[in-house]
Amino acid sequence: MDQETGKPVNRCNVDQSAIPIPQFAIRNPQSEISMPPTSDLRSPTSALRPRIGYTSREADIAYFHKFQHDYWFSISLGGGEPVRLYPETVHDYNADLDKLDGLVLTGGGDMDPALYGQGIDGADEKTIYPERDRMELWLIKAAISRNMPIFGVCRGIQVINVALGGTLAQHIEGHTGKNNTFDAPRPHAVSIEPGSLLDRTLACGPTIDANSYHHQAVLPADLAPGLVITGQTTDGVIEALEHKDHPWLLGVQWHPERLYELCDEHRRIWKGFVEAASAYRDEAIEHSDWQRLSESSLLRLWDNEQDAVYDGRREQY
Repeated sequence: MDQETGKPVNRCNVDQSAIPIPQFAIRNPQSEISMPPTSDLRSPTSALRPRIGYTSREADIAYFHKFQHDYWFSISLGGGEPVRLYPETVHDYNADLDKLDGLVLTGGGDMDPALYGQGIDGADEKTIYPERDRMELWLIKAAISRNMPIFGVCRGIQVINVALGGTLAQHIEGHTGKNNTFDAPRPHAVSIEPGSLLDRTLACGPTIDANSYHHQAVLPADLAPGLVITGQTTDGVIEALEHKDHPWLLGVQWHPERLYELCDEHRRIWKGFVEAASAYRDEAIEHSDWQRLSESSLLRLWDNEQDAVYDGRREQY
């Protein structure tokens, strides 16, 4: 943050005017989960954008504009269709995931330490939202069970760790801005594990500069079974986690959605995640898993000779 202008500093000298704005229609970011209109559901060989669910603390659109519009933009820029998920409308986790192709766990307040067997010892009680905790924990477990691509950001990496049986360091020093806000990020280098999903996705070498806004963290002693460390700072804080058996599960402790603060490499995370979601969707189509795509919506199928409308159940010509 520039101290004189109060504007974010473009640390990597990226020409912001050169960042392309997606040239496709985006539905209202405050809309609930719903199937795309029939005209958006094309044949398996078409360029249908994968639907990416991203979690939110609440439905209030003011919360979206203050804290979450960067996720919406990054998902869109990566080629996905963002769908905001919040506790008021997400109740049947499996049914809701049936309508999505990827899941993003976003940043936010602290988790309730009771969820990982601890009392308050550094966590900020004012930022705990039990409904959000509950929603995200169930969404993660349901998404893992179906091998859906999962991407966790800041709080998101912590929720992934807790969902799989890990714990958290409730407070650490030196990794957040003033008053734990977005006013002043603390940039630092992250060491990347060679050959990891993070390494293959970023394709930037052994280290990358990241921003930092968090006061809680996953330390090596907190690590959940099945997770592996693929990014770390010099003081031992885990900056990236992956799952040894899941095809595409990645959590990062920084905020790659704040593209205006970071090098261009961070955009590759979003592109790589959306590509994984697209492959997940295409595999379902290939296996005629129409039930996952829609239980009741009409699916429009095109071929070279005729235009026919079928219901959502699998049918044979």
